[in-house]
Amino acid sequence: MKLMKKMLVVVLLLALALGSISCSNKPDDSKEDAKEDDKGKEKIRVAVSLPTKEQSVWTRYSNSIEKAFAGDEYELDIQFAEDKTDLQISQIENMMINEPDFFIITSVDTYAMTDIMDKVKQQKPDITIIACDRLIMDTEKVDYYIAFDLVKIGELQGQYIADKLDLENQSGPFYLEIFSGSPADSNSIPFYEGAMSVLNPYLEEGKLVCKSGQVSLDVTGTMNWEAAIAQARMDNLLSAYYSDTDLDAALVAADVLSLGVVASLSSMGYGGDSGKKFPIVTGQDAEIASVKSILAGEQSMTVALDTELSAACMKDIVDTIASGEEPVPDDTTTYNNNVKNINSFLLEPTAIDKDNYELLFEWKILSEDDLK
Repeated sequence: MKLMKKMLVVVLLLALALGSISCSNKPDDSKEDAKEDDKGKEKIRVAVSLPTKEQSVWTRYSNSIEKAFAGDEYELDIQFAEDKTDLQISQIENMMINEPDFFIITSVDTYAMTDIMDKVKQQKPDITIIACDRLIMDTEKVDYYIAFDLVKIGELQGQYIADKLDLENQSGPFYLEIFSGSPADSNSIPFYEGAMSVLNPYLEEGKLVCKSGQVSLDVTGTMNWEAAIAQARMDNLLSAYYSDTDLDAALVAADVLSLGVVASLSSMGYGGDSGKKFPIVTGQDAEIASVKSILAGEQSMTVALDTELSAACMKDIVDTIASGEEPVPDDTTTYNNNVKNINSFLLEPTAIDKDNYELLFEWKILSEDDLK
């Protein structure tokens, strides 16, 4: 009897073992079903409108966005507007034919998008509109804003000038001129405000002097971020106000303008063998030409914006909303587009000069070959 029981137990164990082996050798129907479900799923359509390929920062953005949305679950459409507002509006209209779920836009003219934003939302009310880098103004249709902290960028530029001139300890006067961003770009305002929050006390104290008297944003703005306009204006300032005085610093909002400012300074005898020392020249975007200029002792600094951080933030917002949840912004009060406060996601910028430019290699913003 005991022997019979033992044999029965052995048979049962063998049966269980065989059963488990045969199950494990079967195709995993649940995985196959999941694959079929994925095939049947509608892709998340993401449209991206960028201003131009002419500035390397926007091609970096495009590359980072492509990398972030490389998964099979996304359908991505990126277009460049050649810095033409009419073309950008036309491209947005054409991209809406595919009815994207998300529209990420960096405007050529941040004040010219009201009508097209209305049309986009009328055509697809549930679309999510994300302003990238430049805040779209005068419309309630913008849902989110992703940017490097714009005020902080200006503060970094202003503080660099203050530190390099040692304004806390020196009496001056030191001579400063200001080159702000495009009046068509709403970012020009926080850049300027951030920098001037650092520099205004020294201007009021007389340690800094702007000989031209051109200090306010409305007279220092550079239309369309044109380097040629910045160069021509610096030529005029140097001829009119600095024939017998050296310029000590130029607060310049971005690298694309710094290149024009540096060209003007060089043509007017600064640098080289002249003995006339280059003034401090600020910038932003870590453009290849500007980093080369920094290493050559011309431009002094730039502000690096890691576009992969921005693209990762875009993807997080898209994935969160696609999963039925609401993204949690970093800021809900600072950035107002004249209609409402925009829920904002703010990324950290970094000041770059000849002492730490190798960070650009580490972050894959530039390669060593780029600077050869």
